[in-house]
Amino acid sequence: MKKQHIDVCGLLETKLLSSKLCHMYKFRLKHYKLLSNIDVASNAIIIVLWNPNTIHIDLISMSDQGIHVIIHCLIHHFSLLLLLCMASTSLLLGEPYGMI
Repeated sequence: MKKQHIDVCGLLETKLLSSKLCHMYKFRLKHYKLLSNIDVASNAIIIVLWNPNTIHIDLISMSDQGIHVIIHCLIHHFSLLLLLCMASTSLLLGEPYGMI
């Protein structure tokens, strides 16, 4: 991510175990900050990574289906909302599903 100058990255449906996520973060992305829904999701994990030198992130809400954050750019002084979410297969099949 550093080589490509990526300051924010969101990953959906990573299916990482907690131990693998810690290992990846510790050895590959230690200069970035990490937010994930690993504590509330059973198997499909959402991950947000960011460069703390250029970005600040405030968590708005989190569930097993999504992460909602505000991204603050420290260089250009603007903010934006980001929602990373996964569709439930029950939605695709037309079955009722609760709110995120």
